[in-house]
Amino acid sequence: MHSRLMMTLLATNAVLLVVVIGWLTWITVEPRYWFPGAYAEQGPSGDKGPRGDSGPSGPSGPVGPEALTAYEELSSELGDLEGQLSSLSGQIDTVTADLESLASMTGGSILERTVEEARDAAEEVQNTAEEAGVAAEDAQLAIDNLCSQFASYSGTFEEIYLLGC
Repeated sequence: MHSRLMMTLLATNAVLLVVVIGWLTWITVEPRYWFPGAYAEQGPSGDKGPRGDSGPSGPSGPVGPEALTAYEELSSELGDLEGQLSSLSGQIDTVTADLESLASMTGGSILERTVEEARDAAEEVQNTAEEAGVAAEDAQLAIDNLCSQFASYSGTFEEIYLLGC
């Protein structure tokens, strides 16, 4: 009895599906039949009418004490930053003058050599860091290749894949 009911429901469903698909196809092929107003001929546009009066203006937004406080805090911080900037400018001038006097007292060659040695040491550190980065990329590539090889195996290799990758 259930199978007969199921067959009837399936047949009804199939018939309704065919009807709906046919109806949607008909709407797609003949849209002028289903939407005549959208395709109707329209006459020429008339003259534009006069502009209407503007409506009442809305209430002004809140400018409570929070906005005023935020503005005052920002102005204060800006003043502080200007003071710090002028102080830093003075300190830079002092350091520059001190370096010039140190260079003239000790001789420029010692200072220049120290600067060159520091620059060379910095370049060596940078080169070592770049080499370490390349080695790390190579190691990651090798690990990825190894993991992709173990991915297709089963048994012990699968356990290695699950643990390591």
